[in-house]
Parts: sequence; C-alpha cells; structure tokens
Amino acid sequence: MMKRYLLYFNHTWRKCELDFRRSPQPVRDVFGVLFIIVGVTAICGNILALYYLVKPPKKEAKLKSDKILLSLVINDLIIGVFVCPMMGFEQFFEYYFFVCHAQAMVISTFYFIASINIAYIAFYRCRILMKECDAEQYLETVNVNSLIVCWWVIPPLLCVSTYSIALRYYVPMLALVYLLTLGIVCVSYVIIIRAIYKVKKTLSTNHTCRKSQARFKVGRKVAGFIICYIVCFSPIVVMLVVNLFYLCLDLKRPPALQIFFIVADFLACVNSCINPWVYTLKKHRLKQRMERKKRQRELVKKYAVVVY
Repeated sequence: MMKRYLLYFNHTWRKCELDFRRSPQPVRDVFGVLFIIVGVTAICGNILALYYLVKPPKKEAKLKSDKILLSLVINDLIIGVFVCPMMGFEQFFEYYFFVCHAQAMVISTFYFIASINIAYIAFYRCRILMKECDAEQYLETVNVNSLIVCWWVIPPLLCVSTYSIALRYYVPMLALVYLLTLGIVCVSYVIIIRAIYKVKKTLSTNHTCRKSQARFKVGRKVAGFIICYIVCFSPIVVMLVVNLFYLCLDLKRPPALQIFFIVADFLACVNSCINPWVYTLKKHRLKQRMERKKRQRELVKKYAVVVY
C-alpha cells in the first residue's frame, strides 16, 4: 500500500513539475536581477516599517490596528529575505530547489498569509466605514491576537496536509484561497469606493465638511491599494488555474508558460515591497511620520476615518 502511494505521489509530482530551464537565458538573467532588487527593496522598506510599528513615539500607546499591520510587515519581510533572493539566484545558476515540491509549498504559504492579511484589512476598513467608527473602536470587539495566530497557523497546515495527503488537491486549494481573498478585497473596496463617491457629491455642496474631506482623502489611497493588489496577485491566480488545466487534461505545456510563471511570481514578490510604503512610509520620511502619528490618531477618533 505504501509503495503504491509513493509511486502515485512521484508520478503526480513529476506531472506538476515546471522546468524553468526551458525559458531563454536572457529572460532568466533579467528576472534574476529583478528578483534580487525587489528583495533588497522589500527588506529595507519592511525593516523601516517594523521599526516604526514596534517602537512608537514616547507616551503613545500601541494600537490593535498596528498588530495587523505588523503581521503583514513580518510576512513581507520573510518574503524579501528568503523568497526573492532564492528565486533570483535560481535564474542564474539554473538550479531549482524542487519547484513543485517543497519550494512551491513554502512560497505559496507566504503568499497565502499575505492574501489573508490584506483581505482582513480590506474587510475591517469596510466595516469601519459602514459603522462610522474608528479602527480601535471596531477592533475592541474582535480578538485580534487569535485572528493573527489563525492566519499564521492555518495556511501552513492546509499546504502541508494537501501536499502530503492529496497532492492533486493542492493547486485547486491554493487557487480557491487566492480567489476568495481577492473577492473579499474587491467587494470590500467597491463598497468603500461607492461610499467615497457619495461623499464626493457632498463635498461639491458643502466644502466645510471636514469629515467628508478626510474620508475622500482616504478613498484616493484605497483606490490605489486595490489596483496594486489586483495587479500583483491576479497573475499568480491565473497561472495556477492554467497549470491545473494542463495537469488535469495531461497536456504538454508550452515553453511560454514557464516565462509567465516567472512573471507571476515576480509580481507577487513586488507586492511585498509595495505594502510597507502604502501603509506606513508613503510620501513621508520616517521621523516626520512618527511626529505626526499622534495628530493623525486624534483625527481618526474625531472624524471616524482610518488614516495610515
């Protein structure tokens, strides 16, 4: 029985395996450099964001919303330290560490965690806007620590279990998770954008409404964030589904598919270096951001908006 399982496991793995060495060498060299650049940028940005979140200014309490951002920053930092350099050096040395084996499971786990973090941020911002409260008032009703533990424990367990017990369900599970989180992000931010559009009409008739002005400012950031998420994560979802299509029908995959997978992985890695600038460092130097943090939090409590 064990022998039959191992034979089936090995056969399925070989069918799933992608040979990136079939891609042209110049293309792999370019993406090798890009992966390393993205990794260095992600490390620098997330270290600054980590310092900013862990060591707030004196006489200033830590917020629960900072814990959620801290979870995302740590995950992005891990991607920048391990995933990006590994995938970059692979392009140069033509040695791939079990692409559809352990490597795929580990990398997919980190993408999985990032997607859940971003989806929850989108969800709770939507709830805040609908309830007209600030982030801390809403998060008082939620056990943030338990949520963070769950989305750091469940993804590895799902990946290991589907990989070890039923490998043929591994890719469909990942594709389903990405699609669900993408759906949550899109629905949440569509609701926010619609609310902001209504506020924009209010602004045209009432320019003294500071609450509406603050919300409209947040809405512009929201629009850029959702576009960034869709551009970065949609390609990997599409490529997972396409690869599953070829795998199920036992078709020969064209060489271009390997290049598309490299591009999709690269865009997913790019998301890890964009996030810290979107949430904590965008348009502000670190020291200036720290000095203004208290005033921003007071604005949040007074006008019931989320400002990062």
